Amino acid sequence: MVQQVFVTYAPETADARRIADEVKAAFEGGETVVTAKPASQSSILDIEPADLVLFGVGRTDADIPPEYAELVRVFAGCNLAGKAAAFFPLGASRASAALRRSLKPTEISILEEEPAAEKTGRNELRGWALVVKEFLKGVRDGRR
Repeated sequence: MVQQVFVTYAPETADARRIADEVKAAFEGGETVVTAKPASQSSILDIEPADLVLFGVGRTDADIPPEYAELVRVFAGCNLAGKAAAFFPLGASRASAALRRSLKPTEISILEEEPAAEKTGRNELRGWALVVKEFLKGVRDGRR
């Protein structure tokens, strides 16, 4: 069974794109199709077909990045039950709390674990990807 993974991120910088590409690479292969877009170019049409949505957040404060504003608006009225979400940092700190809260009404299953902000290299991301894949399996099996 083919799994659809969607990676989205903000801000739209070269460094953020590099990390998003590393995340994408960590999930590619086998029966997995992975697409990636900056949050400012993403829509519910990207998220709806995905089994797993990976959100990259790069901020130094707790606010939702403005690039996610349109998605957050849509989250208020959609049901994503049966799908999984995880977050990865694009900066020195974990700043995903507000975006996580905005997903609550969608009933998407959210993994709490994030890779360490200072350790977003290929090996660390592959280890985190294994954890996320197990989480997705649990969501699909109805255990999460």
